[in-house]
Parts: sequence; structure tokens; C-alpha cells
Amino acid sequence: MTWTLGRIRTKARQLTGRTTESRLAEDRLDQYINDFYQNHLPERISPDELQALFTLETHPGTADYGLEPRLRAVYPPLFIGGVKADLTHNVGWFFEQYGDREEQPQGQPEVALHFDRTLWLAPVPDDSYTVQIHALYRPPALELADDQPINTAWGEALAAGAATLIYGDEGDFEQAQAMERLLNYHLQLVERGNILNWHGVRAVPQF
Repeated sequence: MTWTLGRIRTKARQLTGRTTESRLAEDRLDQYINDFYQNHLPERISPDELQALFTLETHPGTADYGLEPRLRAVYPPLFIGGVKADLTHNVGWFFEQYGDREEQPQGQPEVALHFDRTLWLAPVPDDSYTVQIHALYRPPALELADDQPINTAWGEALAAGAATLIYGDEGDFEQAQAMERLLNYHLQLVERGNILNWHGVRAVPQF
């Protein structure tokens, strides 16, 4: 049976004992499911289905570029104009080294800072360069009962993840820890499936 949002809702209700809408409204349940689906799952297991190459074009004289909201994270390698460049997340180091970017000669960027959903390049580009970087994407929300996650094998993990968040919000940490163990089991199954299906090529996000 295919995992849809409707089926994930039913499973999450069974795991938490909130079997009726009077005990947990459907829209609130969907918020928990999508919170785990969009925010927690990508960062916990970095599934292949949510990874792809992100590309942008620079403009002469423009050094900072906002990233799409659906990007969760970016990782090396980074290429600018076909040349490998350095990527840092260290704000202090970057501005200590390049705080006077606007006053320095422009050229082909050699380093980028990823901070606050922005790529800060140095030196300031003097031309149009193609920037390519490995990215982890945020999947679109599940909204309708028939909506399916990017990989339907994630269904049980999404239900357990939502249940874990529900117990945590309610302060029932004993149940949250028990549900976390179940969640870890399902995440391990997902990761094992990813390893078995991996052939050296990452999937392009289907969204």
C-alpha cells in the first residue's frame, strides 16, 4: 500500500492515541507531519532524493546572492566559473579576511560564505560567472490526503517523526524518547534502502 498523507495521518494518530480529530485537529496534525518532513528528515538523513546541484549566475559588481527558500543547506564542492572555490560557514573569519570587499579590485570569486540563506562572494565579481554547489533541498508540503512524499518509503518515518514532535511539545518526554527509538529504526531502514539503491548518481529532486 502506498504511503499518502492520509495514511500517514492515520498512522500518527495510532502512535499517539489521538485517534479522533477532537483530540488532535487535522490541520494541526498536518503541521507536525510537514514539520518533520520538510525540516527534520532532510537534515537527519540527507536523502539522495533531496540532493542536487544548485546553480546561479553572478552579475558584475554584485557580491551577495540570496538562495531559494527551499534550500536547506549547501556543501562543498563549490565551483565558480568552472574553477573550484572555497566554501566557509565561518562569518567572523570571512569578514576578517574580506570585510573591505567593495574597496578591493573586482575579479573571479575565489571564496564564498554561506550565511543567513545568502552566498557572500569574494572578491566581488567583475563578470558573469556560473556558481555551482551541492545542495540539500526542502520538499514541498503535503497538503491533500492523496499527496505522497518524494519517496513513499518514508511514510512510517514521517508518522513516527510527527508523533515524536507531538509528545515533545506536550512535555511527555518519556513517550517522546520511546517514539524516538521507533523513529530511528525507520530512518535506518530508509538509509539502508538508499545504500542498496545507490549507483553513483544522485537523484534530481522531483518537485
